[in-house]
Amino acid sequence: MKRVNSNRMSNGKLSLLDSSSARKSKVIELINSGQVHSQNDLVRLLNKSGIRVTQATASRDLEDLGAVRGKSLDGVIRYSFANESNSSAGSNYVTATNGFANLITSISTSSNIAVLKTPPGAADLVAGRIDRAIASGKLKNVLGTVAGDDTILVISKSKNAQTIVKSLTDLFEAKGGRK
Repeated sequence: MKRVNSNRMSNGKLSLLDSSSARKSKVIELINSGQVHSQNDLVRLLNKSGIRVTQATASRDLEDLGAVRGKSLDGVIRYSFANESNSSAGSNYVTATNGFANLITSISTSSNIAVLKTPPGAADLVAGRIDRAIASGKLKNVLGTVAGDDTILVISKSKNAQTIVKSLTDLFEAKGGRK
């Protein structure tokens, strides 16, 4: 019998079993692709990707990210995220803006730095979204991010970090949870 390292699947690919933020990132990707019509679909697709989850974990992830099940613009029932349509490639899917806003629990500022707090394990996921927005030009006033487990430092180009707060609020359409 062949023994498989717990961090590698039998096909040699690395498994993301222990990373909540990596799992949630994959959930966002799957939902944005329009493939998730039910919680069972999500469990099956995650398992196919090497991420072993139960239906209860899938359900919690969907709730944590703000995903809702409903009829899409093309009339198909599937999970999506509220508030922001994804217009790339003529898609009728919705992006994860609301899910990311739910992962930011507070924002504090000092000089040209904003400190974002997230639930444990979510900082890397949120910082990655901010970094992609910087690279795409959506956040022109931000130099970059540094992420830990539950804290993100966002460095502003200007001396006033309040500009970061406004930019992030616009990016995530975040409501509440500010300190």
